[in-house]
Amino acid sequence: EEDKEKKKGISLAIDLPEIERFSSGLFGLDQILGGGFVVGSIVEIFGEESEGKTTFCLQLLAEAQKAGFETFYIDSEHSTPKERMAQLGLDLETLYYERPACGEEAFDKMREFWASLEVGTKNMVLFDSVAALISESQVDTGESNYGAIARLMSLNLPSVLRGMSNSIVVFTNQVRDVMNATQYQQKEKTTGGWALKFYAGHRLKLDSSLVKIGEKKTIIGKNVSIRVEKNKFGVPFGRCNFFMPFGGGLSKEHDIFDSAVTADVVEKSGAWYSYRGERLGQGRDDAINFLHERSDMFVAVERALREKVLGEKADG
Repeated sequence: EEDKEKKKGISLAIDLPEIERFSSGLFGLDQILGGGFVVGSIVEIFGEESEGKTTFCLQLLAEAQKAGFETFYIDSEHSTPKERMAQLGLDLETLYYERPACGEEAFDKMREFWASLEVGTKNMVLFDSVAALISESQVDTGESNYGAIARLMSLNLPSVLRGMSNSIVVFTNQVRDVMNATQYQQKEKTTGGWALKFYAGHRLKLDSSLVKIGEKKTIIGKNVSIRVEKNKFGVPFGRCNFFMPFGGGLSKEHDIFDSAVTADVVEKSGAWYSYRGERLGQGRDDAINFLHERSDMFVAVERALREKVLGEKADG
């Protein structure tokens, strides 16, 4: 009792809250992350140009809306039309949106957004992207200031971490070649300095390749590979793959089907696929199209997969 009095005012580790996870809506990604993104963490999504970073992140915002999160899109690239947001399932009437003039304004707007929320409100903020941020001094003078964004990130990220217990903040970023790198050195790096690497709880790298079909090699979309480069809350370096048709987002049907086949939830006999005795189709594409058309069957396969692999029990 006397020791406890001496330590009065100092918290015990046992009193820390349990980790709360947010599902990305993509089974394969949730699995390699350890159950989804952690609420109260910073996420960096990076890769080369046209890899699907913005599309993937807009899908995350749509999933956050479905989960009851407040959402805020900070479009520092000034490039995403509202038609594209709606196409990916975002409710534009509840999505907060800003196109900041500079990096300082972007962070100020995020703090204003948090200040407007009721205490305990879950929320997701998307910064798209770090590479497009410029400093206030560059806006005023028109002259670039070497290292300004790196200093901006180093200054703001510590305070962001202290104010985001109910938030997930997602930054997209690009990679740049490292000039004069030797064969033993890293050949590329992300923009905005080192701070984001250190403060991020999850870092995901996206790579993609074109998908061509038919004799004419018609391009219908991309295969997107996601690699977990950093995971403070689980095992890193996992990899998962998704199909992203042009005009759409990362396909949930392809994700669930391939995962279900791997987990033996969907059975394969020759070229035929079936689920609990009901045939889904002959060949992978036919089976996936069947799941796309039969939402009830898709939901049943997903529930069975999550129960078998993640131990989740279906409601009801």
